Amino acid sequence: MKVSIENYRVYHTHLNPNQKLSIPALAGFLQEAAWLNVKEIGVPTSMLLKQNIAWVLTRMNIHINDEADHREDITVETWPSGSDKYYFYRDFQIYNQEKQIARVTTNWILINLSTRQLTPVPEFLSKLAFEHTKTPIERAKSKILAPKSADFQLHVKVNWHQLDINQHTNNTFYLQWILDTIPLEVHQSNSLKEVDIIFKAESVLNESLNSIAEIQEDGSYLHLIKNTEGKELVRAKTIWTKKESNS
Repeated sequence: MKVSIENYRVYHTHLNPNQKLSIPALAGFLQEAAWLNVKEIGVPTSMLLKQNIAWVLTRMNIHINDEADHREDITVETWPSGSDKYYFYRDFQIYNQEKQIARVTTNWILINLSTRQLTPVPEFLSKLAFEHTKTPIERAKSKILAPKSADFQLHVKVNWHQLDINQHTNNTFYLQWILDTIPLEVHQSNSLKEVDIIFKAESVLNESLNSIAEIQEDGSYLHLIKNTEGKELVRAKTIWTKKESNS
């Protein structure tokens, strides 16, 4: 199975206030690299749309080793790493000057665009071979617990520019919202080391959402995003480490 290698430059609009590549911007690079890879292996998104089906991301686990700076060039490698009865798996490795700065695993399903329900895997996809030189990255399997309390909250409304081509919220914005729920001082004094996020349901234009976060004894955070009807859309866990002092 083909491994795609894509190069991206970190521009000013990709930076967070710490002047580093933001996680939502990184996720945007990953989306683009995945889109190009499925096109290269012969199953482009347009082929699925003709059959009224689409990929849906259900879980993403990001391990961060280092952060990219403004104007740095990064390389994203991605490949389909396997499948089973319900899921397809895709892995990513992100490099900066030959050093791995992040690794990512993702889980995907196919849905019927009319019913929004899980759909059987088409024959042309089930016949795909996943032999390649890349060893699959170990993926997250542990359960993500829901917060028991709302230590921090953020209320958002889905707008037009947050929708993807399938007319539901682009996954990069869920990452943005869970991180925006974290207090400013955490972002200023800590570095994000891991994000494990499960996407459980969709949101659409003009929908109001509530993002909550609860700090844990070890300094990690549990996250939950719900709509106004109480439907759970996202669960996540973020792990942080103290920044090294420059003194």
